[in-house]
Amino acid sequence: MPETPATAYDAVPYTSHAYERTQPTRLAAMARLFGVEAPDPRTARVLEIGCGRGGNVVPMASASPEARFVGLDLSRVQVDEAQALARRLGLTNLDLRHADILDVDDAWGSFDYVIAHGIWSWVPEAVRAAILQLVRDRLTPHGVAYVSYNVLPGWRMRGMVADLMRYHTRRLTDPAARVHHARTVLEFLAKVRGPEVHTPYTDALHEESSTLAGLPDAYLLHDHLGEVNHAVYVHDFVQQAQEHGLAFLSEASLSDMMPSGLGAEATAFLQRIPDQVEREQYLDFLVNRAFRATLLVHGERTISRRLGPTSLGGLHLQCAGTFTTEGPLADPTVAGTLELAGRTSRTSAPIAKAAMHHLCARWPASVPFEELVDVARAEVGSTRPVADDRADVGGVLLQGVLHRLFLLRADPSPAVADTVPGRLFPPARLQIEDGADLVVSALHTHVRVDPDDARTLLDLDRISPAARARVARMGLLVA
Repeated sequence: MPETPATAYDAVPYTSHAYERTQPTRLAAMARLFGVEAPDPRTARVLEIGCGRGGNVVPMASASPEARFVGLDLSRVQVDEAQALARRLGLTNLDLRHADILDVDDAWGSFDYVIAHGIWSWVPEAVRAAILQLVRDRLTPHGVAYVSYNVLPGWRMRGMVADLMRYHTRRLTDPAARVHHARTVLEFLAKVRGPEVHTPYTDALHEESSTLAGLPDAYLLHDHLGEVNHAVYVHDFVQQAQEHGLAFLSEASLSDMMPSGLGAEATAFLQRIPDQVEREQYLDFLVNRAFRATLLVHGERTISRRLGPTSLGGLHLQCAGTFTTEGPLADPTVAGTLELAGRTSRTSAPIAKAAMHHLCARWPASVPFEELVDVARAEVGSTRPVADDRADVGGVLLQGVLHRLFLLRADPSPAVADTVPGRLFPPARLQIEDGADLVVSALHTHVRVDPDDARTLLDLDRISPAARARVARMGLLVA
């Protein structure tokens, strides 16, 4: 028989990462975008279910010293490693517990944010229900929960390959042996497609097997060889949440709810669907979605689905892109271009150009929406009513959020620019001391540090101005 979940994770600990979209500030921003006044993430109490080795919750706690964090995991080995990491950082706002989800009761108290990433689909039905009940019982009245899970129809092909790997390794008990023989299946599937004959099915098999072959052993063992890997249609997930007194708020990323690339007819079809969950379900069919990260709130909360230019009020924005223009920002005949990771946005509106320019210049800091409009107005000498400029800028920025050009936060960014006296983000410092080149930033992303920079990063006074600027843009400096 395969090992139990606890011993399997003890034998092969899961790779522990930071997941940007799980940050309480991101969850709060999404809630406020839809008219739900979420708790202040700077002073919130946060629970992470399945914290593993602390890769997600530890840097969160380091970046938000006034908030309080609790992490739980069924694997004693992983919790011990997370606790050791927290001690090295001297964190006093983080409580890491070796416990079962079913152990969480009134004694644990209430939480403003509950995070369950990569858990729900990989536990038995009774535990899935317990997670939703935990959210209902332990979430504060204005709190927000994040739950990620595999969804249909996109999971069907991935699930079929997982079924084949489980069947092939069904008589093996040693985790390392199971992973080794699972990889032989992936090698076989990669060769199924003939050199001259291509069908949609063989193409899909080849693509899926090639993707899985490049993943770490821990991912294959726990995500694809585990005894439980439950995929569900989003409308069924929401129905189960509703049975526990919870309501669908949104996805963790606004762009996941309104993806670009759909044809005009498909977009118009979705926009005609009044019910948000029904719209999400049709969208999954159209894009063949395999994974979701859904935000839940108490069913009693009122949610506004009408996004508009004023929806960004009270939120902070960030942009890691570059903005260029061929003339003065105030010149309405000259276009400006924002570029980020192959995506672009062009406008000739002076107030919008000035806002984009300022936002890019402030990275990795964030800028409150109202402040951004005020700075842009001053830059171009606008004499229009403030409300008109806020509407124009808000419309442009909201479209940019949809196209993943801008990030939303509910509070100021902890990362600072190279012009501000700063220190290396403590979790990143530890990783560099341990010889890692892929480290976590204060923005809760993973960045690769150049070996030449790594040798001097531990003494920022010796680093060159150009290198310090690169380090700051990666979000590695904090005040």
